[in-house]
Amino acid sequence: VIIMSDHGMEEASCDRATFVTNYQQHTSDFIIIQGPAARIRPKRLPDDYFSFDYEGLVKNLSCRTPEQPMRPYLKENLPKRMHFA
Repeated sequence: VIIMSDHGMEEASCDRATFVTNYQQHTSDFIIIQGPAARIRPKRLPDDYFSFDYEGLVKNLSCRTPEQPMRPYLKENLPKRMHFA
């Protein structure tokens, strides 16, 4: 799971802040890597690389509230407009 943001190009607001723990109860199975290439990955790599439930994680982070300030994507489903190289 890749995390994307506007990198400060838009005005920030604490009202729009969100926390993964608001959407996912079992956060001990993965870690969130912060920075310009932020992402969520299994905590136990390489052991859990193929057995980790990536789709389940995205499903739990999707459409949970009417005005959710984020949209999760699996790498292969990331819209073309968000591809940067």
